[in-house]
This record gives sequence, structure tokens and C-alpha cells, in this order.
Amino acid sequence: MKKILALLLAIVMVAGVMTLLTACGGKDGDNSSAAIPEGLEPNGNGSYSKFEYDEYGNVIRCYIYGSDYKLKSSKAYEYDESHKYIVREVDYDNKEQVQQQYTYERTAEGRILKQTRFDSTGRPTNVMTCEYNENQQVTAQNNFDGDGHLLNYERYEYDENGVLIKEIEYDGDGNMKYYKIFETDADGQVTEYWYTPDGKLFQKD
Repeated sequence: MKKILALLLAIVMVAGVMTLLTACGGKDGDNSSAAIPEGLEPNGNGSYSKFEYDEYGNVIRCYIYGSDYKLKSSKAYEYDESHKYIVREVDYDNKEQVQQQYTYERTAEGRILKQTRFDSTGRPTNVMTCEYNENQQVTAQNNFDGDGHLLNYERYEYDENGVLIKEIEYDGDGNMKYYKIFETDADGQVTEYWYTPDGKLFQKD
């Protein structure tokens, strides 16, 4: 979970169509061909996408096709009552069989309070919960298995300007695994310093 914070911050901001398009394979590049079937959009990597939208302009289904224009997979999305935030995602294979799904509980601002992953049978396999400060910055992330056993957790600290300065990761028994110190220079470049629980530097990014 070396880059968990960056991933988490990306997840909690998922609310718009552009993010969904990226998650479905993106719309950058151009492998256009006059023979492309109607409704398919090239992704720039040899695959194609087709999208379905609801009346609010949200993507509710994304289909991925290979270079042979045959369906490879698809993803369905459900939104909350505000029609802004995803509360459920379902991944399907090319035969419309469920592969996995996620459900989300969110704050009023759309940030994730709880994310649950289910396997193809509907059994929960992973649960993540998050906590936030008054500035809506994540301060804690807790990771559980499908039976509710704590696997590990992270804590985050910020300075008076709201800049992330420290991340600490613990195992499920509460033992510190490592901590990171973040230093931001005048140009906004961030350097990460990784330390062992006893304070020994072991990596610098």
C-alpha cells in the first residue's frame, strides 16, 4: 500500500463523467478507422468503449471492446439521490456474468466513508472505512477482510496550512509498520522520507 493516499484521494473525488471515462479505459488517443461500428469510441490502445447515460448525464454503463470489436467486459454504475456520487459499481465479463462489485457509503460532500468489495457470488471480501477532519481531508483509513477482521490501518497528519506532513501505517494488531514524512519545497515538489518504527530512514523518494 505504498501509494495508498494518492489512490484514496483519487477514489473519494470520483463524482463525474470524466473520471468514469478514465476508469473505463480513457478516451485519449485515436486509433480511428472508417470501419469502426457506430457507437464505439477508440481508446487509443487498440480497444474501444461504448457508453450509456442517464437523464442527468451520468455514465451508467461502460462497455469495453477489443480490436476485433467483440465485447470484453463492462461496468455498471448506480448513483445516490443527488445523482452526483457513485454508490455502486458492478463489473461484468463478456457474457454478462458478475465478476465483482463495490458499494459506497459517502459523506454529504461525496467522500467515501465505507467501501465494500464483493466477489462474483455476492460475498464481501474487503471493507475500507475512512475518517476526515473539518477540512474534509482524510485522517484515517481502516482496512478489513470480508469477515470484519482488521488487516491494517493508516493515519494521516497535516500542518496548519492543510498540507500532508506524515503518514503512519499499522498492522492489524496495532504494530507500526513504517511512517513517512512529507516535505514540500517552494515549488510544490514533495519528497517522501520512509522510516522504520524506531526512526531509521530506509527510503527516500
